[in-house]
Amino acid sequence: MSDILSIASTGVAAAQTAINITGQNIANVSSVGYSREKVSQTAATAGPGTQILGISRIYNDFLATQANNAATANSSSSIQYAQIQSLNSILTDPNAGVSPAISNFFNALQDVSNSASDVAPRQSAIGSAQNLVSSINYIQSTIDGINTEINTQLTQSVSRINQYAEQIVSLNKAIVGTTDQATQNSLKDQRDAVVNSLSKEIKVTVTSQDSQYLVAVGNGVPLLSASKSYPLQLTTNTLNLSQTEVAMNSSTDSIFTTKSSPGGIIGGLINFRTNILNPASSSIGLVALGLTQQMNYAQKQGSSLLSVTPPTGSDLFSVGDILVQGSSGNQSPLPLSVQFNSSIIANPPPGSPLAYLNNVTSSDYTFAFDGTNYTLTRNSDGSVLNTQTTTTDMIADGMKISIPNGIVSGDTFRISPTANAGRNFSLLTTDPLAIAAAAGGAATPAAVNAGDNSNMVNLLNVQNNKNLNANANSIITAFNQFVSNIGSQSHALKVQSIFDETVAQKTSQALENDSGVNLDEEAASLIRYQQAYQASGKVMQIAKQMFDTILNIGQ
Repeated sequence: MSDILSIASTGVAAAQTAINITGQNIANVSSVGYSREKVSQTAATAGPGTQILGISRIYNDFLATQANNAATANSSSSIQYAQIQSLNSILTDPNAGVSPAISNFFNALQDVSNSASDVAPRQSAIGSAQNLVSSINYIQSTIDGINTEINTQLTQSVSRINQYAEQIVSLNKAIVGTTDQATQNSLKDQRDAVVNSLSKEIKVTVTSQDSQYLVAVGNGVPLLSASKSYPLQLTTNTLNLSQTEVAMNSSTDSIFTTKSSPGGIIGGLINFRTNILNPASSSIGLVALGLTQQMNYAQKQGSSLLSVTPPTGSDLFSVGDILVQGSSGNQSPLPLSVQFNSSIIANPPPGSPLAYLNNVTSSDYTFAFDGTNYTLTRNSDGSVLNTQTTTTDMIADGMKISIPNGIVSGDTFRISPTANAGRNFSLLTTDPLAIAAAAGGAATPAAVNAGDNSNMVNLLNVQNNKNLNANANSIITAFNQFVSNIGSQSHALKVQSIFDETVAQKTSQALENDSGVNLDEEAASLIRYQQAYQASGKVMQIAKQMFDTILNIGQ
């Protein structure tokens, strides 16, 4: 008789537990990140009946890893696409863009050529020059603004990453600190949700050890152990003080580069800045540099209407000097002097002192001294352009590098020949008489024929002279090539972001299908457990009736 009662009572208890868990699943059908639970039971080992083995959490680690990796890729491509859209919209603006400003400037110079003695077209040309300067300055300021925004977003992302790390550590401790399985399951759901949020910020690698998570980010940088976090921190690029980098705690060295991209928002921002934004700044600078040097040279070939003796044409535009930044870790305070190499010309066009422009690139360069060798590397392709053991001037890519005595082993410099050109591009005069339309060689202002437009051909040819990118581009084609490149990258990022978003949705759905609540299944389980409960109750009722019958017989 006791066996029947034991069977019935354990059956009722098991069915009741299963009903409770099924109800819990149904109640959380819309709860984000909830993993459905399942009661595991087996035949009782200490007698007849059944027993509950535990409440298991249905969670697929493989699918979760796929979903996290997809979230990482989606965040990276989407953040890059969002950034490039703002840049692309400025470059392709038909009214405010540089391309129409260049065209308007040279159209105005053509009007000067047609009426060299009139002041009105000269004033219009000066106005067009001012608009051109404003357009280039505006694009550069937009680029600088995006760089500042990236610094802000990196700061915010690092803050979120460190918060997530602390939350995971706290959840690790809470999980091992409780023996209640239902509570553990709930805490694990919370922890996996935090890991998923973390994976959107940066690539995540999770290792489970005794129910606790150990997390590394990027390509293996430890973020937290079972009970302690190792927060990331912000630092400044040692060779570019305007750019924020991400470092490990108590370190000033950047731990993430495009060669070891950490993925997620962090990786997307770093990739965009390195591969798109910095080259964009240098490319617009190359256009400003090419325009300035060629226009100023053409000006000097002619004579202006200014009251100076001789009335040789003066510079119209100005650009910033080559940017040279010594590493913050340099042991020597000695500066590195770098100038455009206008004195040493390789294969110059006849009569042109501007051949060095053909060799100038929009790349950054790294100059380093290892104690023996002075080495110059072009960063865009990693080419070592020159290595020497003496401090004689180094000639490369249109630059002349003067090496001071006393540089210490390990000292490093970043050289950016065109980075400041767009930022400091300016018009040196607003006087319409400064345009050197007349032929050169006049001894006095009085000798200048006001109707002479002989030198305008030199000024107008600047728009078509192929003096950039190894004689491949004029300033217009160089800018259009730059715009086209940004457009292509924007399209590629759009396609990639759409693809990554689709993959992220599908992997997330696959995880949800495996771990989430299916109401049809839970409803069927509820009916089954209710029937089991009722059947066990019926067994208990029959056992009671049998017991009462036996007692009555004994009387």
